[in-house]
Amino acid sequence: MLLHPVVDGLSRKARPLALALVALLTLAIGCAEGGGSSSTSAAATRAEGTVAILLTDAPADPSLFSEINLSVVRMELVGADGAREVLHDGEGQPIDLLDLRTHSLPFGLHRTVPAGHYCRIRLEVERIELVLTTGERIDAERPGNSGRIEVVPQGCIEIEDGELAYLQLDIDAGRSIHIVEAPPGSERFLFRPVIHADLVSAAFAEKVVRVEGTLADVDADEDEILVCDAVPVVGTTELPAYRGCVTARIDAESAFFDNVEDEGRPRALDDLFDETWIGETVTLVGRVDHALPAVPVVRVPPGHHPPTGQCRIWYRDRPPGLQPRPIRRCDLDPEDVPTGAILIDDEGRPFIDREGLLTVDAFVVQLGDALRLTGEVDGEPVAGFLPVLLDPDQSVVSVEPVDVELQPAPAGGNGTRILTTTGEPLRLEDVFVADPVTVDGVLVLDDPDFVRAALILVDVDRAGELLVTGEVGELLEDGFELDLESNPCRTGLPLAVTTDDETRTLTVTITEEGSETAVTPGVQLGDEVSVTGLCDPYGLLANIVLVIDDTRAEPIP
Repeated sequence: MLLHPVVDGLSRKARPLALALVALLTLAIGCAEGGGSSSTSAAATRAEGTVAILLTDAPADPSLFSEINLSVVRMELVGADGAREVLHDGEGQPIDLLDLRTHSLPFGLHRTVPAGHYCRIRLEVERIELVLTTGERIDAERPGNSGRIEVVPQGCIEIEDGELAYLQLDIDAGRSIHIVEAPPGSERFLFRPVIHADLVSAAFAEKVVRVEGTLADVDADEDEILVCDAVPVVGTTELPAYRGCVTARIDAESAFFDNVEDEGRPRALDDLFDETWIGETVTLVGRVDHALPAVPVVRVPPGHHPPTGQCRIWYRDRPPGLQPRPIRRCDLDPEDVPTGAILIDDEGRPFIDREGLLTVDAFVVQLGDALRLTGEVDGEPVAGFLPVLLDPDQSVVSVEPVDVELQPAPAGGNGTRILTTTGEPLRLEDVFVADPVTVDGVLVLDDPDFVRAALILVDVDRAGELLVTGEVGELLEDGFELDLESNPCRTGLPLAVTTDDETRTLTVTITEEGSETAVTPGVQLGDEVSVTGLCDPYGLLANIVLVIDDTRAEPIP
């Protein structure tokens, strides 16, 4: 599942280039199953939540890096009393941040987080591999000796019984990677993590999510499809390899594209509900419905587990005594398990789940393998094609702009969707030359080759944003002056930086053991800062102000 910050309409302020680990904490009292069976354990009756972790990014210059692979091996919430709740613990599967510039990726879903106060978020990064556009692979140096990263939100995060809350962590990959010359003539790549944390209310509903999985069921009566093998699930009752499902709701604005039999062309929405598609790969982009409660955790009471070596189909809405009998086969295909049921092993642990743990309102559904390319608009559309200059080192390589076909709507369906990264629809006339875009679709080999587009995501957040670094020379009533050799906003020197209620000021403290990121009230004279924002008639309107405080015995510049 996937995500990007909200643009207030098309906001005057671009959001930061950031990796967002968005955690959805949905608290529910009494997650017990079995119709209120008296055999429910005490652990099942405590207030517990579900944490869905989604990753997204809009990081460093793609002309320098072709991949930025981050491996997170552990993630924890740290309570006010020091108690730690592990959200992720295991092998660090590399995540290429450059793949996540316009969408989110499902990182995991933790189903048994107790209610309480959480004052820190702790990450452990095993490796940061940088792949340069030259093909060279370099391991960036982690912060401290352990790769531990501490994030301190502005005030503890209070989660109460029945509360729905969203925790958003933004790791600014573009500013987290520093290149220094040491010794002269050689380059070192340092990972100095820049992270800010927010507790937000409804932002989750505003953000685009990308889900990739297998089509497990279709329901024309409810206008829904079930996509499984989509979300890694962590909890007290789940198997390590358990991956959950997502329910996708289809409406009149959704678009369906057939990459299996029709070379990526759009089809009528009714065609999506053909049961012969079950088992095919599906990619969908949409918006998570955050208002729905968490799907309860299944806990099978003692005495109702299947015998050793056997399995059992279990329905969440039935008491234990009315469940189907155990079966000897455990190697069922997902489509052999009824929708709304799970398949449990002899310890009561689910490993096939046919109920959507999250629900997504689908903008685009692509059946079959989908191509995804990034680049920028290179000219005006001509005869139904939009020229896009591709970023280097992708699966499609071209030094010339590639034509992207804007497909018309078929009868009963929709054509190519053009959206912002927050899911807001755009007209073609709202797309401008040099706008950063991500294109989903299929490559058509022709003369010339072209891309048949299902979806074009326009990253309006990145358009026009600047990053400047310098020393604070004077404090002003509404900001500060930055000493620079040249002014990119052309308003004279020194550069006047304006801050307001939306500006985020962060201090990253680097220690021998790791790093800590915290919100700070402002800057001081002489601080070396990096500022991201947009030029205005007075100078630079700041979005993010960053101060690095390296406390190590031998700080690296």
